[in-house]
Amino acid sequence: MLLALLVSLLVAHALIGEQGLASALDTWRVHRLLTAQVSALRAENVRLRRVSERLRGDLATIEAVAREELGLIQPGETVFLLRDARRGSGRALPATHR
Repeated sequence: MLLALLVSLLVAHALIGEQGLASALDTWRVHRLLTAQVSALRAENVRLRRVSERLRGDLATIEAVAREELGLIQPGETVFLLRDARRGSGRALPATHR
């Protein structure tokens, strides 16, 4: 009877204890989450590397970024600011014309 109680206690400790099954499952869950995060970061790194390479040598990409993010225009272009009448917000929408 004492032996059965001792074995039961050892099994319970193995399943529930500090280094038990519950801890192992938690560790496995965290590992899966971190692995997914690393994969997402690697994909983002590849995407950013491609953008960086295009920005170093592709003049069309550089011009597109300058126009979109910085709002730059070329000499001789006219900028038209259009209001969105449907929204009624009065927010100006930039448009360029050569």
